[in-house]
Parts: sequence; structure tokens; C-alpha cells
Amino acid sequence: MTDIEYAKAIQTKAMVANLEMNAALTTEQQAQIGQDFIADIAELSNRESKQKTLTSMKVDVRMGGLC
Repeated sequence: MTDIEYAKAIQTKAMVANLEMNAALTTEQQAQIGQDFIADIAELSNRESKQKTLTSMKVDVRMGGLC
């Protein structure tokens, strides 16, 4: 995932969370939407970190070493 794709994914999730917040009827629903949004961003971040690590390892292996 490129930086642009990552930014667009976060932007999309933020837009959806905002729409859901506007439609929420209770503060409990808003709290759940906020928690879900944070979990989604954390998942994206973890996926991005793992992808960068794997890409880095592939480059290291091609260069004859493994970190």
C-alpha cells in the first residue's frame, strides 16, 4: 500500500465514521463508533508496518543478507 493509498483509506474511514456519528442516537453508539474507528486505523497502521518490514526484508535478502 502506497502512502497515498494509506492516506485515502484513512480519509475514507474518517468520512464513514463521521457519517455514522451524525446518525448515532446515543452517546453509547458514538463511543462505539469512535472505538471502531480507532481499531480500523490501528489495523491499517499495523498492516502498513508489516508490509514495510516485509519489503525491507526482501531487499535485504536480494542484497545477500537478512536482518
